[in-house]
Amino acid sequence: MPRAAGWLAAAALLVPVALPAAPPHPAPELPAWIAGLLDGSRPAIDPAIADPDWHIPPATTAHSALAAGRPDAQRLLEALRRHVATAAAGGWPALPDSGILAAGTRDPAVAVLRQRLRASGDYTGGMLADPWYFEPALTAALRQAQLRHGLPATGRLDETTRTALNVPLAERIGQLAATVERWRWLPADPGTDYAWIDIGRGLLDVVAGSEHVLTMRVIVGHPLRATPSLHGEIDQVVFNPAWSVPRTIAVEDLLPRQQADPTFLSSRGIRVFRADGGGPALDPARIDWHALDARRFPYRLRQDPGPGNSLGRVRIGWRNPFDIYLHDTPVRGLFALDRRTLSSGCVRLEDATGFATWLLGRDRPWTAAATAASIDTGRTQVLGLRHRLPVWVVYLTTWVDAHGRTHFGRDLYGRDQRLRAALAGAAPSVAARQALRPPAPSTIVDSRWRPAAAAAAGSPQESRP
Repeated sequence: MPRAAGWLAAAALLVPVALPAAPPHPAPELPAWIAGLLDGSRPAIDPAIADPDWHIPPATTAHSALAAGRPDAQRLLEALRRHVATAAAGGWPALPDSGILAAGTRDPAVAVLRQRLRASGDYTGGMLADPWYFEPALTAALRQAQLRHGLPATGRLDETTRTALNVPLAERIGQLAATVERWRWLPADPGTDYAWIDIGRGLLDVVAGSEHVLTMRVIVGHPLRATPSLHGEIDQVVFNPAWSVPRTIAVEDLLPRQQADPTFLSSRGIRVFRADGGGPALDPARIDWHALDARRFPYRLRQDPGPGNSLGRVRIGWRNPFDIYLHDTPVRGLFALDRRTLSSGCVRLEDATGFATWLLGRDRPWTAAATAASIDTGRTQVLGLRHRLPVWVVYLTTWVDAHGRTHFGRDLYGRDQRLRAALAGAAPSVAARQALRPPAPSTIVDSRWRPAAAAAAGSPQESRP
């Protein structure tokens, strides 16, 4: 072979050949319930049917957060419209199995990744001479996409990232539409000052006027003991709380530990009392724990205040029928986890002392030094709030940040799936259900709640951490 011909043949091997377009997910037909949401022809579905774990009274369609144009709701609706338009334009391609891809590598799958990130708006660069090359701009785009999907922003295409990016566009559209539907249940005005707990994101945001004054990570309920969506008014701060262990936790969690280790309860400051509440604490060593089970457990457990208490040093409460409250925790490392569904339903706070200080400072002359001094006494101190703070605990799996980036979280409790099934089946609307529903009481009365004075006097209050 002539030398020139050999050189040309070798060079040809370095030039990427044209690849057939990566097969996109088929463009989905827009479900009628989503089309009705977008054009406003479908009334909001009743959460009592579609999401039984939603215990926030639904707003009327005309007075909802979506109808009032609340920025979070409006940004989400626009994101839904954009994703529907992307689907109509052909959608996005599925990423092939290719192993790990990172900056500097060269692979045919890189071109597909770039196409995928361009379709979702993460990649805005121009065409490259070598589309198989993984360049720095693609690394930055992939990091943004990873952040939007709640993944570590490594800039490397690993299997976890590939799985998240390969969720079909129709699925993402359904997820966005389900969250928009929930915004139709929320009221236009959450209050001037309020606490907003997003179960899906695992975050607490405290708003005062138009200022976001506190943001912190939270730990919410395990899927088997899920945190419900609810609304109330924080009216109490407790320093150095005792923990009255709910019977479910006592028999399902603590009893097996005590049966395996006779010192388990005493080593953790958990005392045993008769279930009827009478008499002094009992000696755990004199109880035949192996003779007990979930059906036969005539005892009540209470953990003394202290640094090892499951509620930590601070408990923040409000009246609700689920014994849900906010609290500190002695186990700090869990807040670093990406997935924080670890509690028995209550909400653990990353900075409970900071939130308590802010609540009390809003209510009376109070400082961080006063909080520290109250904790240092080691005594239980119950402080009622004259100025209550509205609190919203909501289950939302998608959101759009202030920069217009759409974020997708996990459907931790399967509630999106249940809501979408109900919407597809045309469950009754809010208006239809309200016409049949008797007027709701003005307040929730729950026999398990004890007022601050009773709590200070030592009345047992069963609650779950």
